[in-house]
Amino acid sequence: MTTIERLRGLLAVATPGPWSWDRVTGGIRVRDHYVIASLGMHRFPNADEVLVVGAVNALPALLAVAEAARPILEWWDTTHGNEFDHDHHCRGADPCTCGWAAAEPALNDGLPAALAALDVQEEAIP
Repeated sequence: MTTIERLRGLLAVATPGPWSWDRVTGGIRVRDHYVIASLGMHRFPNADEVLVVGAVNALPALLAVAEAARPILEWWDTTHGNEFDHDHHCRGADPCTCGWAAAEPALNDGLPAALAALDVQEEAIP
């Protein structure tokens, strides 16, 4: 099972959000009940609590972006790959009019590496 599959499965069985931090008790709650008891009585959330709430609330959108990126990357690899002739495409325009300078590092390096990291078997997630 990939990381994306595992996280989607956990989201399906976890308490649906949005989650929030309760200023009075310090617990993490959803609507009228707590999903995580206080990690310590304090007036402001600590970094762990902020991370948990932020990650849980952002996770569906982040997974959707990762899943949406996969077909784009597959299309790119089959239609252009490393054979894209940028100079011909822009016809030497200065500055570049096609956005290639911004997209190329993401399409050839960043996106494949990020998706590959999500494809691994994830033992760290229980």
